[in-house]
Amino acid sequence: MDRLSPDRGPPGPLMSQDKRRAWRPAVRRERRLWAAVIVALLSAVAFLWATPFLWTLVASFRPESAGSADMASLLPDLHPTLENFRNALESGTFGIYYVNTLIV
Repeated sequence: MDRLSPDRGPPGPLMSQDKRRAWRPAVRRERRLWAAVIVALLSAVAFLWATPFLWTLVASFRPESAGSADMASLLPDLHPTLENFRNALESGTFGIYYVNTLIV
């Protein structure tokens, strides 16, 4: 019964001061460990969730001449361009839709 487990609850009033001091750091270590595990899992999920958005953002700055060979890469090219945005704004009727949004 010398080994105290955090699962057994906090030390009672009849427990010696030394045992109370030994119990507290064990609980703190366990809480820190679980907090680190939760942060690591949430970070991994956040990265997986954000990957398609990052890929789309990087792909939007690639020049059209790069072709589809480098489309799977998440690393941006050395020569980003805004040409894709210019083409999208010129070929679509974004002006009409923008005015409609302002009116509504």
